[in-house]
Amino acid sequence: MRRTALIAACAVVTTALAIPAFAGPSKAPSAAGQTKEYVVLYKDGVSLDRARAAVKSAGGTIVKENTDVGVATVRTTNGGFMADAGHQSALEGVARNRVVGEAPKAAPANGAKGANATAAAKGRSVEKEGTGGRGAAALSKSSGSGSSTGSAAEPL
Repeated sequence: MRRTALIAACAVVTTALAIPAFAGPSKAPSAAGQTKEYVVLYKDGVSLDRARAAVKSAGGTIVKENTDVGVATVRTTNGGFMADAGHQSALEGVARNRVVGEAPKAAPANGAKGANATAAAKGRSVEKEGTGGRGAAALSKSSGSGSSTGSAAEPL
C-alpha cells in the first residue's frame, strides 16, 4: 500500500514537471553535449532488467539505483531524454534532478566572527540536559521527581 501511494505521488509530480518537456523535439542534443541528471521511477511490477533497458533505450546511464523503491538517478546528454523516457512502457515517470531546498547557514552567536563564531556555534545546541525546565530532558526529569510543573513526554 505504501509503495502504491509513493508511486502515485511521484507520478503526479513527475507528470506535472514533464508536461513541458513533451512539447519539444525528441532527439534534441543538450547545449554543447551538456550532461544532465534525472530521477526515473520504474513502473510497478516491471522487472529491473526491463526498466534498466528502457533507461538505456532512452539514452540514459544509471548512476544510482534504489531497487527497493524502483527509482534510479540517471545521467544523459540526450536533450530529449524526458520525452524519450516518457514513451517507455517500463517507466512510470521522469523528472530533472535538482535541489528543491537547502538548510539555512548558521548565524554567528552574538556577532562573533571567524574561529570565535565556530566555537560559539558548537557551544549552542537545541536542547541540553539540565536546562532549567526547558526541553524533553527537563520534562522527563520533572515527571520522575513527582513535580506537577510539566507533563511527561509520551513515546511516539
